Amino acid sequence: MKQILLIVFVILLTGCSTTDKLSRIENLPLVTKSHTTINHLVIDPVGEDANTDIVDRKDVFTVDGLSDIELQNIQMPSLKYVSAQLYETGASISSIWNENFIPMYTEYNYNLLEIDEAAEMITDLNERYSELETEISKISIPTELADNEREHLSKMKEDLLLAISNRTLAILEFKSMIANKKEAHKAFMDVHISNSDRYIKHVEEVNNELQSSDDSLVTSSE
Repeated sequence: MKQILLIVFVILLTGCSTTDKLSRIENLPLVTKSHTTINHLVIDPVGEDANTDIVDRKDVFTVDGLSDIELQNIQMPSLKYVSAQLYETGASISSIWNENFIPMYTEYNYNLLEIDEAAEMITDLNERYSELETEISKISIPTELADNEREHLSKMKEDLLLAISNRTLAILEFKSMIANKKEAHKAFMDVHISNSDRYIKHVEEVNNELQSSDDSLVTSSE
């Protein structure tokens, strides 16, 4: 009988211990796990104080290690940048001439130039100069620059357009040479070519001065 009572007592004791453990588990407060990011900032998904050490900065590095301020400065065209752009675009005036007109004129001098061939080559030459003229006209001069800087760039742009105009006039004289063989047309053609070269040379000189200057405007003019 004593053994039976002892067994019943042990069972009751074990049941009370288990109930007490379950009760304590149910009464535990909710614990929210935290997550640590690679920059070692702890993100707490609950609470108003989450991520309070994250600083809102407008100059943070965003693209390729450059700040927004630095990117803005790069994107803003400068005097030297636009000058170089005009010069490099204008350099095509001479290259187009050398690649297209010189071979044609050489054939003409050796009586090898056919009329149909000349007409096609002249048309192509005029089209290329027309496209280049449009390209130069679209180069904008920043309003942020000083008045004298804008005037400098405007003069370069004007010189390039005049250089193209003189090349097209030279082409017209060459067409007249083919038609009637008069030497007067050659003289006028040479004048237009010389004028075009002079305008191109002036643009080159101004650009060289601007690129070599210490961010100060070189007031050069002819």
